[in-house]
Amino acid sequence: MSADTKTVFELRKAGKIDEAYKMAQQLYEAQPDDEWVNKAMFYTLYDKIKAESEHMDNNTQVLLGKQVSQLKLPEDDKAINTCLGIIKRILDPNYDKLQQASEFSKKGLFKKAVDIYKVIIVNYKEDEYVNICYGWDLYRLAKEIIVKTPDNFRECKTCLNYYLKLSNPRPSHLHSSILRLALKLAKDDKLDIVAFAKMWDLNTFDSEDFRPSVFEGKTYPSLAEQAYQELFKELSRNPNHENVEHFSSFLDKAIETFPDNIWLIYYKVKILSSLHENDQALKYMIKVLRKKSSEYWAWKYAGDILAGSDDLERSVSCYCKAMLCTGEEDKLLRVKADFVPILVKSGYTTEAVIEVNNVLASNDDKLKQEISQYQSEPWWVTKLDKKESNKEFYLKMSASASDLLHHDLPWHKAVFVETFRTKQKNKELAKLMIVEEPGKLTETVTSTKNYPVLKKLTPGQAVMVKYTIEEGKLNVLGLELRNDGFAWDILPSQIAVVDHINEGKNIVHCISINRSHISYGHRTGQKDMLRADSVYGGVIRLTGSNEVSMFEVGMPLEIRAFSKVSSKGIILDIRGYTKLEPDATDSDLVMSFSGNVRINDYGYGFVDNVFIHASMVSEHQLVNSDQVHGRAIRKFVKRENAWGWHCFRID
Repeated sequence: MSADTKTVFELRKAGKIDEAYKMAQQLYEAQPDDEWVNKAMFYTLYDKIKAESEHMDNNTQVLLGKQVSQLKLPEDDKAINTCLGIIKRILDPNYDKLQQASEFSKKGLFKKAVDIYKVIIVNYKEDEYVNICYGWDLYRLAKEIIVKTPDNFRECKTCLNYYLKLSNPRPSHLHSSILRLALKLAKDDKLDIVAFAKMWDLNTFDSEDFRPSVFEGKTYPSLAEQAYQELFKELSRNPNHENVEHFSSFLDKAIETFPDNIWLIYYKVKILSSLHENDQALKYMIKVLRKKSSEYWAWKYAGDILAGSDDLERSVSCYCKAMLCTGEEDKLLRVKADFVPILVKSGYTTEAVIEVNNVLASNDDKLKQEISQYQSEPWWVTKLDKKESNKEFYLKMSASASDLLHHDLPWHKAVFVETFRTKQKNKELAKLMIVEEPGKLTETVTSTKNYPVLKKLTPGQAVMVKYTIEEGKLNVLGLELRNDGFAWDILPSQIAVVDHINEGKNIVHCISINRSHISYGHRTGQKDMLRADSVYGGVIRLTGSNEVSMFEVGMPLEIRAFSKVSSKGIILDIRGYTKLEPDATDSDLVMSFSGNVRINDYGYGFVDNVFIHASMVSEHQLVNSDQVHGRAIRKFVKRENAWGWHCFRID
């Protein structure tokens, strides 16, 4: 930038528009190809046109417009392009109308502003600024109509239609705001959301549209999730082939983006079912059932899908499951009526008659008239063996329906832990430990009502389960006894030794090497001592003194346990054990020793690095240099913060 062009910009900044304009003209005449001279000339023309916009005559407009068009300006300069758009609008014959529309908008007179834009927008099809202004006024007018005169929704829809024809940037906040209005109308059945979504274009969501909103501490679905749900709910009601094909990929994307929204999956089920793609429909319906297994309508719909595939036995089973669910009486009557033809086709005519009689005994005159036709069918019988309900039939036939929930899931090894009752509802639950993946155990609970066999199991008994994980929670869907297992077999086994016995409390304490942390101390005087976290322990709780008497210190055991963190560090939660032969012990925990004893002034003895308590020295009448043979076990030495050797037996 030369000193002269710099002066032009300084004059502009000082508000001396005419002086800047004259100087820029002189520079342009002398250097018409200079980049900064062209920019200086352009911006002074921009200032002059804006300043004189309200009282500019035609000749001046033509002159200034011609001067702008002759300049050599960069095409990719955003600031220059913005100013060019403003110049174009000011020099346009309709500029006064644009100004008038803007003034109406500022005063909240959106209808008057919109009426002006309707007439002149044809001249501004490519003008982004005008399209944005017009779009916002259409939005504000439509919103005003919804709030003040909701019955006049047709005018509101007209505003939305005008908006969809504009060429404003998309995605944008305006575009998302228009969708919110459309959803409000659609939820009140005042707008065809399927047709609207086609024109709005689901590819034009903004990233903000996928974020949930929070109001007064409560989280609400994002705009995108609301739109998808409303759209596919309507599409599932009227699955026009062309629309299904158009939105199919969007539905899959919606399910992937919002995996916890079960309704999106349900709408896909309905659409697939309408296309007679029953195998695929059932696959997705199972996902719905896993979350809605207590809802009658979910089981009924699964029954309808299976009936469409001529899988009548499983269809009957699903309908029976539906009839065992709670629901409004009139809705369940509808299920009964729809159940009748499936029962007849499956050969259960007696049960069909019972369902018809139950409907005929109701107060639903319309449904009674519809179902009375069955009384003239050849299979109809008027007398039954005092059987007024199909309850036993429902219970008997519903078992295979439950299998649908987990038929495609793998079995996982598990063990029963215990049963307990909740404090508030006194509900009996069972705790299970499951192998979620190799090396990963997970605890969960399930109701004994779902699996009565759990009431008869003993702690640690081997079972296998099928489950899903929904929103971070493990839900058991199937459970059977595992005959090839043994108590607590899924817990890792390790060698432990008894290091303490509390006969009064019937408790045996064991220690084991923590193989993932084993390391030896390196401080002076800590030869052969294991660091504190190299050994961990746990207790075995026994039922009586007879059992306790079967244990002795130093006895090797194979334990089934898992480690958990406590206030004292890592401890073992021992669930099962097996006694081993004496020579099966872990040499890091128990060893034999032999050597000459050293006795200190306090009466304690030492054979190399093995400590002998004063009471044992006294009991065996040991003196310095006596040859001693015995057995030692690891014991925690608090002052050393390490595990040393402690004599527990002298041979």
